[in-house]
Amino acid sequence: PFDYNDGWYASVGAEYAWNEQLTLRGGVGWEWSPIDDGNRSFRLPDDDRLWLSVGGSYDANDHMSFDLGYSFLTTFDTDLFPAAGGGPVTNGPFGGSADATVHIFSAGFKYRFGG
Repeated sequence: PFDYNDGWYASVGAEYAWNEQLTLRGGVGWEWSPIDDGNRSFRLPDDDRLWLSVGGSYDANDHMSFDLGYSFLTTFDTDLFPAAGGGPVTNGPFGGSADATVHIFSAGFKYRFGG
């Protein structure tokens, strides 16, 4: 059995219309992992995550718009203990830590047909 907890995510963001064509966005979020010290293994070294995101939209004209976005996700020194140290048996005699970061880039193009 995995014995996972409920996962939760909370975030806050803002959007600012710089002018008629340009809109800027940003936000921060925190994700509570369903994996805790008691059931974390080397196969799934998940931990809580911090999300930082920025982006924007540019309306070139009445028909075309462009979107760009960037998100940075990070965890913080996730401990992986051997079974004797309180971790799951699947870790065997091994212990250590994991640290992860993710960079997400996105781009979009939208074309509106009609009047």
